[in-house]
Amino acid sequence: MTPIRLTTRCARAFSLVEVLIAVLVLSLGLLGLGAVFPMVMREQRLATESNLGISAGNAIEQMLFSRPDFARNGGPGWEAMREYLINNNGRSGEWIPIEPDDSNAAQLNAYIFTHPDTGVEYHIPLAQRLYPVPYSTDQDPRFVWDMAARLLNTSPSTIDSSPMLVAIFLRPIDPGIRPAIDTNGQPYPVLSALIDSNLSGRDRRNPVSVDQRGRPTQDGRRNRGGTYAMPIVAEAIIGPGIGGSAGEYDKLVVQKVLSPQMNTTDAGILIAVSGQQFLDYRGYVHTVTGTSDIGGAVRAAIISPSISDVDGDGSVTSDDYNPILFLPQPSNVKPIVFTVNP
Repeated sequence: MTPIRLTTRCARAFSLVEVLIAVLVLSLGLLGLGAVFPMVMREQRLATESNLGISAGNAIEQMLFSRPDFARNGGPGWEAMREYLINNNGRSGEWIPIEPDDSNAAQLNAYIFTHPDTGVEYHIPLAQRLYPVPYSTDQDPRFVWDMAARLLNTSPSTIDSSPMLVAIFLRPIDPGIRPAIDTNGQPYPVLSALIDSNLSGRDRRNPVSVDQRGRPTQDGRRNRGGTYAMPIVAEAIIGPGIGGSAGEYDKLVVQKVLSPQMNTTDAGILIAVSGQQFLDYRGYVHTVTGTSDIGGAVRAAIISPSISDVDGDGSVTSDDYNPILFLPQPSNVKPIVFTVNP
C-alpha cells in the first residue's frame, strides 16, 4: 500500500522587500495627508474669518455711528479727528493712520482726538475696537479694528471744513500673545493683558505688534522693541504685468515708505503676499493675487483689480493711486471705506 502523505499548506510570509515597499507607500500617503491637512485648516480659518468679518463690520459701523459725536452725517468727534489729520502732516491729503495712545495705562491704545475750538477730548477706547466686544461672550476677542483717514479738500481756505475719506481695517489679533504671570504664578487672561488698566504697562500687551523694523511679531509685545502695528503708508510704482492691457496696470512695487520705522525693502515684502489688500489714494480696494521676483530682493505684487486711468488724462500716473495704505499683517476682511462731512 502506498503510504498517504499529509501536507500542510502554510501562508507565505511577506518578504522584507514587500514590507519595506508597503511602509514606503504608507509613508508617502501620510506625507500627502500632512500636506493637505494644513491647507484645509487654512481654508477653514480664512472662511471663518471672512464670515466673522462681515458680522464684525456691521457691528463696528453700528457702534461708531450710534455715537452722537461720530454720527454717520457728522459730529464733533469727526471734527476733532479732522484736526488730528491737519496736525499730523495731513494737509497734503495723504493717508494718516490714527496712532493709539501710549502715554498712560488708563488710556492705553485708545484713540484720542481733541476738538480745536472747545478743547473737548473724544475717546474711542481699545475695548470698543475689539470684536467680539469684551464680556459679550465667554471667548477672548479675535479681531481689532484700526482707522486711517485723509482730507479730501486740501485748499488752505477750506481745509478746516474738508470732508474726510475714512478707512477701517478689521484685523486678527496676534495669535502668539503670552500674558505676564500674576502673583499666584498664573498667566493673566488675554483680555486683561489688552484692556485692564490696573496692570502695569510692562504687563500689558498690544492686540497687534511689530518689531523695530515694522515687521509683525505675532505676539503683541510692548517691550523688546515691540510697538503697535499701525497701517503702513507708502508710494508705489505700478506698471504693466501679467494680464495687463493698454491703460491698465497690475504689477506693483513699493518705491518709498512714508510711515516711520519702516524701510522700503521690508514694506515691499509685507505687501507682496497673496491675499494682502491695500487701498489706493481714492479708497479703492485692491487684492494681491500673486507675486513676481524682478531682481535682487525686489518683489512685485500682482494686483486685482489693476490700476486704470482714473482721472481720464490719457495715462496712468501716480496721481491715479498714490499713496497706498495697507496692513503689516494681511487680513482676510475687506476694509470699510466711507466719506464723512464733519
